[in-house]
Amino acid sequence: MRRISKVFLAVLIFIFVFALTGCDIVGGGSDSEKYDDQLEASTGYWKLMGDEDTYFQLDGSRGVMSFTYYEDGTAKYSGTYRAIYKGTGKDVTTPFTLLMTRADKDKEDWLSCYTDCFENDFTQFTIMVEEEDLDFIDGTVYTHIYRISEMPYKMGTYILDGNEYKPELNNYSDGDSFNIPNGTYTLETGESFTFLYTKPKSRQLFSYKNGDEIIEGTISIAQD
Repeated sequence: MRRISKVFLAVLIFIFVFALTGCDIVGGGSDSEKYDDQLEASTGYWKLMGDEDTYFQLDGSRGVMSFTYYEDGTAKYSGTYRAIYKGTGKDVTTPFTLLMTRADKDKEDWLSCYTDCFENDFTQFTIMVEEEDLDFIDGTVYTHIYRISEMPYKMGTYILDGNEYKPELNNYSDGDSFNIPNGTYTLETGESFTFLYTKPKSRQLFSYKNGDEIIEGTISIAQD
């Protein structure tokens, strides 16, 4: 548990962001590669680094594109999936996106991911943001960013079974963004903030606790 000053606490409360988020995942741009029917390179068991009992079982065969997600060794979700790859570079916000259609709900889960090696040696990806598709509103696609207590999948780096972790280059638009280090920060009076992220993003997940009151959302930090 880390200590924070009351001034810093007040500043953080002031800049929290709770609004719905507009998203450009579906549009993708002219350079996007969409995999709706086949992605053979994704087939296999993708294990969470540091937790091999949590993994995705993907089958990217033509016409199949099915998944089962296991957490702590137990099947949690199953369904079908699609994928979008936008490449890497400072003009790319989300290099790789998995769009999961679960059997237990209608709306897709969108997993915004980073990967260095999709085109040549696709053996790992890191989940950066988890969202629920809310469909079009006035011509814009909106999503709900899952809060810390809502996360349907464990965030982190997933590695294709039989491969070793490779350091990632963070070659995307938010790769140099500032984030508050993960952890729980607590005042002497008991109020606390918990922050969570896996890779730098313009919005970071938080949870604020004051007695029985819990507030969750995302935080954006301006940089000069």
